[in-house]
Amino acid sequence: MSDHTLLIREISRAPAHGTADRIVLREGVNVIVGPPNTGKSKWLRMLDYLFGDDGSPEDVFGEDLAEKYASVAMALQINGEDMKIQREWKKTGVLTKVSVNGQPLSRDQYCELLMKKLGIPMVHYPQGSPYGPRTWPTLGWRSLFRHVYRRQEFWSDLADKQPSGEQHASVLQFLGLAQNLFSEQFGYLVEKEKKVAELQLTRQQFVQLLQEVSREIIEEKELGVALTPESAEAAINRLKSEMDSVEGERTKMLASLLKEAVGTRQTSSDAQGTDFIRDAGERLTESQIESEKIFAAIRNTEGRISEMTEHKRLISDELCRLQRSRDAGEAFSALRITHCPACDRELDKRLSPDGVCYLCGRPTEPSDGESKSSINRLEFEVEQLQGEMQEADQLLAGLKQEEETLRLDAQRTSLKIQAIQQLLRPIRSVAASILPPEFTATNIKLGRLQERIEQLRRIRTALDRRSKISEQIAQVQSEIVTLQAEVEQLNKSVDFESAADDLGDGMNTYLNSIKAINPKSWTQAGVNVSLSDRALKLRVGRSPWHTKLGGTLTLYFLISYHYSLLSLCLRRASNYPGLCILDFPAELEDGSAVADKENFVLEPFINVLIQPDLQFGQVIAAGSAFERLPGAHRIELRHIWK
Repeated sequence: MSDHTLLIREISRAPAHGTADRIVLREGVNVIVGPPNTGKSKWLRMLDYLFGDDGSPEDVFGEDLAEKYASVAMALQINGEDMKIQREWKKTGVLTKVSVNGQPLSRDQYCELLMKKLGIPMVHYPQGSPYGPRTWPTLGWRSLFRHVYRRQEFWSDLADKQPSGEQHASVLQFLGLAQNLFSEQFGYLVEKEKKVAELQLTRQQFVQLLQEVSREIIEEKELGVALTPESAEAAINRLKSEMDSVEGERTKMLASLLKEAVGTRQTSSDAQGTDFIRDAGERLTESQIESEKIFAAIRNTEGRISEMTEHKRLISDELCRLQRSRDAGEAFSALRITHCPACDRELDKRLSPDGVCYLCGRPTEPSDGESKSSINRLEFEVEQLQGEMQEADQLLAGLKQEEETLRLDAQRTSLKIQAIQQLLRPIRSVAASILPPEFTATNIKLGRLQERIEQLRRIRTALDRRSKISEQIAQVQSEIVTLQAEVEQLNKSVDFESAADDLGDGMNTYLNSIKAINPKSWTQAGVNVSLSDRALKLRVGRSPWHTKLGGTLTLYFLISYHYSLLSLCLRRASNYPGLCILDFPAELEDGSAVADKENFVLEPFINVLIQPDLQFGQVIAAGSAFERLPGAHRIELRHIWK
């Protein structure tokens, strides 16, 4: 038996009340026949619904049957394991569920279970180019089932209304190539290569934008062509040299001004005046630093006072609760039962001897010790909290005293700063009155030079990001090398030529068979299959089959495709489930009837399914006649729906 065998043993549909309708199926070819409107296609639509169609029952097989019946079910056999599948739609909460052997599953869980039971690997496939922006969807059961079940109105493509990428991936899955071609390693490789391209583009755009912005805000001769860390460093060093030169001029100018300013005070020499100003400045700086430290300590102390106040409040609340509990315990412990709970008559304690309960009559144990123990525990907790409360009060008092001391220190430091500033005021006034315009211009020039240096440093720092991006690219590229080796190893087992030959041979074998039965059936050249990692191409002779074939020949061509998929089990390790469901149309697009073609198009299936390796394969075909078709299990429907 194949590792991917799926057999349908029975289909049934049941009303909410009454007898269920059933169809029993067998291995090999099963034909469902009957006049128009006998429900042949409806049975297959119900089968499609049982295999996970996500539409509503009304949309899948019609409002009349959805109203008449309440559930559909089928008996499956997957690799020899029996399974009962059921779907209901008239009970609350079960519409989106599929019952598998009585266990409710979501539709996605059910489809995953079918794939797992059939041994078909779950893969992700690219939509279009693997390196495109679209994500890789999962190739699930419903995508594959569209190549297993051909609906009556869909006889124009391998799988109608299925995107070419999904169709290509489905065929590769049946041929057993998808798992290695669309491996996880290949998916990771594509992601890494896309990441490298994104990082390279980011680096290029970043450097280009930084170059444009820098040209607008700086004009350094070292950066006339392009930004480099070395050129930025050279420009910074040159600007520092200019700053040193300007600083020297400023120092000389300040020395001259200082002599004039010191001369306004009664000092013995210029040196003494200079020492006085330097000493006053140092004392002013020290006092300002001390003031900042004091105010920081005040803020810290205020925070600790706030925390301790909140802690004290929590202790007080807990103490109040314990005191209330203690008082309540003392009050309730004195309460006793005075009346019988059954008859409400007063109880007389004198009627019971000592040591015996006056209510139930059983011996009692002394409870004074237990009561006193409980009270003692509460008293201990109260005392502990009262001690913590006292400690909190002491800490709060200490913190408030500390805060008061710090505020006095801050006040004294402020007075010291004011006194020093008062001493320096005359010197500042004289310096301001004699300050030449050249001094102001020198300060402005120094500020501009410093700002240019800071801009260059920021640009140099920004250039470091380029190096980080380059490091990321190198790291991802090293991972790509490893993945490429793994993907190359997997791709060695992917033989597109052999797989294309197997698919084409199966189709041509079918066409040879029907031509031998009816020489006028196939009038064209053979089918040529071309398969690659990107596309599947089917030609009749040298022409694409879509443009070459008309209605009747298209019918033969598509049936040959199903025949080839079914017979893959004879030629290669495929993932095809060994099931084919065909719902023949009444007539083709060219107006020709299908009834006169039904028998001989199925005869090749009967012949191939009697082979030992395909004895568990199954074909279910719905048509109007199938007269005199030996070897097929015939299921005839007579009731005409109106």
